[in-house]
Amino acid sequence: MLNIRDHSTGELFNRWGHLGRNRVKRLQGSWAEVFRAHVLPKLPAEELSKEFDPVMGRPTIDLAVVLGAIILQQMFNLTDSETVEAIAFNITWHYALDVRSDSDLEMTDRTLRSYRKIVIERGLDEAIFRDITDGLIKALGLDTSKQRMDSTAFKSAMRELTRVGTFVETIGKFLRELKRKAPTEYERVDPEVVGKYVERDGDGCFGVRPTESGKRLPEAAEMLRELLGMFRGTSAEGMESFELMKRLFEEQCDVDEDGNLRIKTPDEMSSDHMSNPSDPDSTFNGYKGQGYTAQVMETYTEDEHGEKTAPDIITYVAVNKMTEPDSAALQPALDEVDERGIKPETVVADTSYGADANRVDASRRGVEVVAPTHPPKNYKSGMLSLEHFELDVNGFVVKCPAGHAPKSANAMSGRLDARFEKSTCAACELRNRCPCGIQAKKGKRPRLWYRYTRVERRKRLLYEKTAEFLEKYRWRAGIEATISRLKNWLKLGNLRVRGRPAVTLALRLKALGLNVFRSVPYLTI
Repeated sequence: MLNIRDHSTGELFNRWGHLGRNRVKRLQGSWAEVFRAHVLPKLPAEELSKEFDPVMGRPTIDLAVVLGAIILQQMFNLTDSETVEAIAFNITWHYALDVRSDSDLEMTDRTLRSYRKIVIERGLDEAIFRDITDGLIKALGLDTSKQRMDSTAFKSAMRELTRVGTFVETIGKFLRELKRKAPTEYERVDPEVVGKYVERDGDGCFGVRPTESGKRLPEAAEMLRELLGMFRGTSAEGMESFELMKRLFEEQCDVDEDGNLRIKTPDEMSSDHMSNPSDPDSTFNGYKGQGYTAQVMETYTEDEHGEKTAPDIITYVAVNKMTEPDSAALQPALDEVDERGIKPETVVADTSYGADANRVDASRRGVEVVAPTHPPKNYKSGMLSLEHFELDVNGFVVKCPAGHAPKSANAMSGRLDARFEKSTCAACELRNRCPCGIQAKKGKRPRLWYRYTRVERRKRLLYEKTAEFLEKYRWRAGIEATISRLKNWLKLGNLRVRGRPAVTLALRLKALGLNVFRSVPYLTI
């Protein structure tokens, strides 16, 4: 039976008068007031209600209270037990959730987990973040024309395993699921295998020394192949853990024409390979490690006099694989904020977001991407590049860095070409740093060829040295503070969950929580 209360309408009698004027005033000046006024009325309780019969069964807890509790759990980084306790006894939570019946306080850990599972399955976390963030932007009268974007790496609640450990955990996960769901099939498994991979009795192959892993890894791989062959075509083939075994075998093993098993070397494996069956969605990056990438976009205001006139509000978040470059994240972000009517006119980001394709797409939308351009090759070693040559309005070379005019300058086959006198380049004092001088030293005809896209890139690189660009770009640094608060204050860097759906829910609700905290000085008395 459904229980949904109208939290947009006030009550006839003040339920909080017994707290006294000073305590109520403290509540009204805290995050609880913002949550009560701007979050609770916009929660998708009607969408959640589709999971329940409107008449039959025991009355549900107020669905808005449940959804609010799921958000507060991420805002304060609480366990399920701590969340249930806060719902039962924390007066600030009662005020924020507008609790109107003691029955809404009688929540259990299991109830909380069940509702959270429904939220993930129905994708309500996305609707919660979008609708409430848009509502806060409207309530604040926020200007969204200037936004900035960056990414950060973070891990789910999983441990890092060796390759042997990954095989053992995957096999053990399958055998445990097989015992629960297909006990008859489970009886076919050799008890010695169960002892080694499930019970870890005796000389198990999980915590092995590095010197032993070379022997144990082929042993675990052979067992994996044996189990795949044994249960292929049975009821066990439809289990999730069986699919994980198949994936692991395909990613890390190879079979030759004679049927011999070979373990792939690390160089042969993709970065997308599964490294822990507890979180098969996480991926590996040689620079950032194991986990996920969080993409974050937020508004900012240019408060020249140091007076903050509006909060920085996160408008977009997404969870990506570690293997996905930042350059692929800008267009989806612009798609979403454009759809919601909060598209920026300027996006400030770092170099990866400023790829040529992103600039073209953003320009088509009427958005300026303020991001540094990748510098030319060998710039750190002091080599001269096209930026040191003088070009005319059409992109032709007029002078080299030493002030010499080219012998000829032409355009053909989609590229431009400048040729210099061999004797001039060979005698030039810049010959060891100039590409034309180096060619002359080798006895080749000095020439410089480049494409029109390189001319455009040269314009951007030169513009990025101007005070105008530096003034625009200096605002990018502010998003580092936002990411730091997400990871350290709201504990995105220390998650209690694993798996991409649960990780995504945590990121969205933590970002929403940060928006709520930042809005307090502007939306309370």
